[in-house]
Amino acid sequence: MIDPGITRGWPNRLIEIAELIGTGPTLNLIDAYRGRDYCYVPKEVTPDSSLAQIIGPENATKLSQRWAGEKLFLPELASARHRKRLIAQAEGRTSEVAREFGVSARWVREVRQGARPDSRQMDMFATGEDAATDE
Repeated sequence: MIDPGITRGWPNRLIEIAELIGTGPTLNLIDAYRGRDYCYVPKEVTPDSSLAQIIGPENATKLSQRWAGEKLFLPELASARHRKRLIAQAEGRTSEVAREFGVSARWVREVRQGARPDSRQMDMFATGEDAATDE
């Protein structure tokens, strides 16, 4: 079972892949095929195949059993959103988080700043006592 909080907003096919091989290997697959949009799943997987090298022979075999000979669409946006969410929630110093995720400290600061609500902005969807008033 996968964590729905992690896969929130992912396309159905990515969720299906994650349910089969796990979210970690799915993110590895997306990262490996970044910029190509899809991954070809061979009919037979060998330990030396690129797919097996990326997600492990067992997971590659699972994909092959399910989608042999198909091209799997792997949108990068889902991975980027997930990584940003993890960075925003990560505890620790900026430099530590940057090292952990392989990004710059500047990017960590930007993501963390963007994750905080801006007190100057009105919540357009607030109701009742939470609603902003013009008095």
